[in-house]
Amino acid sequence: MPTHERSEHLWIALCTCVLLALTVAPYAVAWLGAPQGLVFTGVLYNPWDGHSYLAKMRQGWDGRWLFHLPFTEEPHDGAFIFAFYLALGHAARALGLSLPLTFHLARVLASAFMFAMLWRLLGRFFAGPMRRRAFLLTALGAGLGWLFPTTAPLLPDLWIPEAFAFYSALSNPHFPLALGLMAALADMSLADGGRRRLLGAAACGLAMAVVQPLALPVILAALAAYALAQALRRREWRGALGAAAAAGVAGAPVLAYDLWVYRANPALAAWSAQNVTVSPPAWHWLAGYGLLAALAGVGLWAALRHSPSPLDLAAVWVGAAAVGMYIPFALQRRFSIGLGIPVGILAAAGFGALAGKVKPRLGNALFAGVQGLVSLSAAFLLVLGIAGAVGGEPRVFVSADEAHALTALRDVGGGRGVVAASPALSTIVPGWAGNPVVYGHPYETIRAEEKQAALERFFAQADDAARRRFLAEHRVAFVLWGARERAMASDFSPERLGLRLVARCGAVEVWATGERP
Repeated sequence: MPTHERSEHLWIALCTCVLLALTVAPYAVAWLGAPQGLVFTGVLYNPWDGHSYLAKMRQGWDGRWLFHLPFTEEPHDGAFIFAFYLALGHAARALGLSLPLTFHLARVLASAFMFAMLWRLLGRFFAGPMRRRAFLLTALGAGLGWLFPTTAPLLPDLWIPEAFAFYSALSNPHFPLALGLMAALADMSLADGGRRRLLGAAACGLAMAVVQPLALPVILAALAAYALAQALRRREWRGALGAAAAAGVAGAPVLAYDLWVYRANPALAAWSAQNVTVSPPAWHWLAGYGLLAALAGVGLWAALRHSPSPLDLAAVWVGAAAVGMYIPFALQRRFSIGLGIPVGILAAAGFGALAGKVKPRLGNALFAGVQGLVSLSAAFLLVLGIAGAVGGEPRVFVSADEAHALTALRDVGGGRGVVAASPALSTIVPGWAGNPVVYGHPYETIRAEEKQAALERFFAQADDAARRRFLAEHRVAFVLWGARERAMASDFSPERLGLRLVARCGAVEVWATGERP
């Protein structure tokens, strides 16, 4: 292997290790430095969604391959969706690992894959030092969210992780895995090769449809637009179209099943109706990418001036994502997944065009300044996560007594039977104990607002007759009674309601109703 290739391999290996270490750091602080008397749940960023992933894994741990909504009490048929997390749950049980540890091992491996595929893809556009610069801009680049941490809503770089590589790596396993698959498919569309490349594209398409279905239409639209543009210019277009066709054919059955089951399954249809993720205004996205967006604009201009070139793919990729993000579709924001990849490519091209006009030493200094500015949101997210870990956030930690009570609940109920607990603890129950809850998630609980209000009234109102009606109406089998519930309650007595104590774990008690789990 030539010396320069060894140097490149060593650089990307070391850089990836540093990035992975950074994504592990906040969780290590939470695990090893949990405040006295608290137990880390394994979730730091966006706790609602994080606990929903653990709840899906818990169903896999329990041997299921059909997903059921874990945060709602209505009985319903399962569906073969979220197979990635169900599989992680099966793997955790087979390996004898805890769900949070399995989740984070998968997150780190998926992030390593994403960084490797980004590096490979960037080699189609850049060489030498410019490839390294492009990698850093794409892997760490974000915008101005750190300047406005208290605005509502936040800028996208602080709350839409799937649109940014580093934030994806911090958040969960399926975002970086999907981004890595998108990068791999884009790389295959620019590569030479025959059957093996088509088989690889098909594998990417199938995996993407399973892991994050809405990523597939975005990259397929980008590849199709790129192939069309190449054909109109009488350039090679078969590679891009062949990769898109292979990926589309492989992933289409999964997408078709998803479309069908979200309509045919009443519970999933009810969830889908309230699962609305609207894309922020365009200026939010521009601010969310900040300096990176400005450089991408320069890169786009350079790409148009020198078209046709591989940069055309990055340009149409941004366009395909932008169209998806504003079509009249309830999940339009989800089409932003992977947007940071083409933005990073164009930003690197823009910086290269500007740096080419100055001396190399000044160009190096300029890049250091640019990289520092576009990395501030990543640094802010790390600080935010560590602050949450040190501060004992209530959706991030449970008390030691609550942890023991959730284990006791699982032993008593076997993961079955609806649970009533405070809203914050209810978010954690399905992932730790496996039981469904009356309310626990603003999207995955059917009629979420109504049930949250009913749950809060159950503890707060001084009316035992109304409480009994609540227990019967929602088929509650267990009530958790600890510090969080006592803080909500007014004249609440489990004995007066005829409940039976089945476990006492310090200050937290598990009470059973007459409802059979």
